[in-house]
Amino acid sequence: MYLMFLYPLLLGTLVFTVFTFAKIPKMNRLSFNIYNSGIATLTVGSCLHGIFVIAGTASSYQFVYTYIGISLIIFASITYAFSCIKEKHAQIT
Repeated sequence: MYLMFLYPLLLGTLVFTVFTFAKIPKMNRLSFNIYNSGIATLTVGSCLHGIFVIAGTASSYQFVYTYIGISLIIFASITYAFSCIKEKHAQIT
């Protein structure tokens, strides 16, 4: 339940602070949206886990939010890497 507040803080604030102050190219819109969707999925999954704990019940589908959230963040990283490679290739030619 405590992770619900750490996902947006660590994955959102710290990562985008690094992008702001470091000499790293900015994310394109697709990578940005997928990355934020991954953070939102992890946050909602953590919130539902807290609700289930308070209610005293469990669901066998809780792990799905974690897997989908992490998959979205990995996919956003891959699309960002491809866009950086494409941008570098366009600058060379």
